[in-house]
Amino acid sequence: MKAIQRYELIRSILKGEKTPKQVSEEKEVPLSNIYRYLKRFREGGEEMESLASISHANQSHPNWLTREDRNKVIQCKLQLQAPASPPKFPANC
Repeated sequence: MKAIQRYELIRSILKGEKTPKQVSEEKEVPLSNIYRYLKRFREGGEEMESLASISHANQSHPNWLTREDRNKVIQCKLQLQAPASPPKFPANC
């Protein structure tokens, strides 16, 4: 759903013409979505851009770590696997 569609969905609520429950039932959209759109709109300064789709790519992409962070993780794992003495967590991990 695009930002303009989300705005059209909540516009009657913002004008005080309908309740979120009425819109939810009429448009067959979960009530939780209606409340989420209202919250995003209000917290976003009542700008339509606040209703745009939110990308979750960085949170789900396997390569979201920077090269530096990935190297730190590898170093920590290597230090933990060293059999010399009882395992100790490195200070920088």
